[in-house]
Amino acid sequence: NNLRDTLEKTQIEIDERIQKSVASVNDVNKQLKDTVNSLRDRIERKEAQRLEELQNAEKIKRDEHIQLEEIINTLREKLEVQNGNEN
Repeated sequence: NNLRDTLEKTQIEIDERIQKSVASVNDVNKQLKDTVNSLRDRIERKEAQRLEELQNAEKIKRDEHIQLEEIINTLREKLEVQNGNEN
Protein backbone atom coordinates (compact mmCIF):
# COMPACT_ATOMS: atom_id res chain seq x y z
CA ASN A 1 0.00 0.00 0.00
CA ASN A 2 2.81 2.37 0.91
CA LEU A 3 4.66 1.46 -2.27
CA ARG A 4 1.52 2.10 -4.32
CA ASP A 5 1.07 5.54 -2.70
CA THR A 6 4.68 6.41 -3.43
CA LEU A 7 4.32 5.27 -7.03
CA GLU A 8 1.14 7.30 -7.52
CA LYS A 9 2.74 10.35 -5.90
CA THR A 10 5.79 9.99 -8.13
CA GLN A 11 3.58 9.63 -11.21
CA ILE A 12 1.63 12.75 -10.24
CA GLU A 13 4.88 14.70 -9.78
CA ILE A 14 6.12 13.53 -13.18
CA ASP A 15 2.83 14.54 -14.82
CA GLU A 16 3.00 17.96 -13.16
CA ARG A 17 6.58 18.48 -14.38
CA ILE A 18 5.57 17.46 -17.89
CA GLN A 19 2.64 19.90 -17.82
CA LYS A 20 4.90 22.71 -16.58
CA SER A 21 7.45 21.90 -19.25
CA VAL A 22 4.81 21.86 -21.99
CA ALA A 23 3.36 25.15 -20.70
CA SER A 24 6.83 26.69 -20.69
CA VAL A 25 7.53 25.53 -24.25
CA ASN A 26 4.13 26.83 -25.38
CA ASP A 27 4.91 30.19 -23.78
CA VAL A 28 8.28 30.38 -25.52
CA ASN A 29 6.65 29.45 -28.84
CA LYS A 30 4.04 32.18 -28.38
CA GLN A 31 6.74 34.73 -27.63
CA LEU A 32 8.69 33.65 -30.71
CA LYS A 33 5.59 33.89 -32.90
CA ASP A 34 4.85 37.36 -31.51
CA THR A 35 8.43 38.42 -32.25
CA VAL A 36 8.24 37.04 -35.79
CA ASN A 37 4.96 38.87 -36.42
CA SER A 38 6.35 42.10 -34.99
CA LEU A 39 9.48 41.88 -37.15
CA ARG A 40 7.39 41.02 -40.21
CA ASP A 41 5.23 44.10 -39.62
CA ARG A 42 8.31 46.30 -39.24
CA ILE A 43 9.80 44.93 -42.46
CA GLU A 44 6.55 45.53 -44.35
CA ARG A 45 6.33 49.11 -43.04
CA LYS A 46 9.97 49.77 -43.98
CA GLU A 47 9.40 48.33 -47.45
CA ALA A 48 6.32 50.50 -47.95
CA GLN A 49 8.27 53.54 -46.78
CA ARG A 50 11.15 52.69 -49.13
CA LEU A 51 8.79 52.31 -52.09
CA GLU A 52 7.16 55.64 -51.28
CA GLU A 53 10.58 57.31 -51.11
CA LEU A 54 11.53 55.79 -54.47
CA GLN A 55 8.30 57.00 -56.05
CA ASN A 56 8.88 60.49 -54.67
CA ALA A 57 12.45 60.49 -56.01
CA GLU A 58 11.22 59.37 -59.44
CA LYS A 59 8.59 62.13 -59.47
CA ILE A 60 11.19 64.74 -58.52
CA LYS A 61 13.47 63.54 -61.34
CA ARG A 62 10.59 63.60 -63.86
CA ASP A 63 9.61 67.10 -62.77
CA GLU A 64 13.24 68.23 -63.01
CA HIS A 65 13.52 66.72 -66.49
CA ILE A 66 10.39 68.53 -67.65
CA GLN A 67 11.63 71.80 -66.16
CA LEU A 68 15.01 71.44 -67.89
CA GLU A 69 13.31 70.73 -71.22
CA GLU A 70 11.18 73.86 -70.77
CA ILE A 71 14.29 75.94 -70.01
CA ILE A 72 16.05 74.52 -73.08
CA ASN A 73 13.06 75.35 -75.28
CA THR A 74 12.83 78.88 -73.87
CA LEU A 75 16.55 79.50 -74.42
CA ARG A 76 16.34 78.02 -77.92
CA GLU A 77 13.47 80.35 -78.78
CA LYS A 78 15.41 83.35 -77.45
CA LEU A 79 18.44 82.35 -79.54
CA GLU A 80 16.26 81.97 -82.63
CA VAL A 81 14.78 85.41 -82.04
CA GLN A 82 18.24 86.92 -81.54
CA ASN A 83 19.61 85.16 -84.63
CA GLY A 84 16.59 86.30 -86.59
CA ASN A 85 17.18 89.90 -85.55
CA GLU A 86 20.86 89.69 -86.55
CA ASN A 87 20.05 88.49 -90.05
